[in-house]
Amino acid sequence: MSFLELTGVLFGLLTVYFSVKQNIWTWPTGIVSVSAFGLLFYEIKLYADMCLQLFFLWSCIQGWYFWLHGGKHRTELKISLLTLKQRVLISLGVIACVLLIGYLFHAFTDAALPYLDSTASGMSVVAQLLMMRKKLEHWYLWITVDVLSIGIYLYKEIPLTAGLYFVFLLLCIKGVMEWRKEFFGKDSQANLLAESP
Repeated sequence: MSFLELTGVLFGLLTVYFSVKQNIWTWPTGIVSVSAFGLLFYEIKLYADMCLQLFFLWSCIQGWYFWLHGGKHRTELKISLLTLKQRVLISLGVIACVLLIGYLFHAFTDAALPYLDSTASGMSVVAQLLMMRKKLEHWYLWITVDVLSIGIYLYKEIPLTAGLYFVFLLLCIKGVMEWRKEFFGKDSQANLLAESP
């Protein structure tokens, strides 16, 4: 365990906790977490994850703004859903990005697990973009990323980070439940079951 890993873990937990609660502090704590993880992933040669942290840094700044002013008439942003067309396009985009990035890291770098790492990274980019816009579906992508990441980080022998992603997984499950409850209303159990990601 290194100082970078510990910093990334502690601030990462705060970031996801605040996200579940739709608290604006998710973004500044995220900035600290992704900065620490970016340096850590550079040290252990997970280059796709390292590049991902640069994207997250930018998205934390943008997300901070969108959550405060991204709603109608520059008001606070509310939870919404993707259309079917958006879901299809996003799915195709993720597949294309994963194949391209995985190939590039496999062919031109000494990256460990280039395709698995790129899968987790590609899905993370989309999940973060959706989170910035408070799209409910972002939670389902994060759940998938967390499961993949737990395996990757155990394999790379950074167990504290793997443990963090297990906690992230639990928080994401709680997050999707809370966001769905708010979006559909407390008494709309039928809608919760009928509406799938």
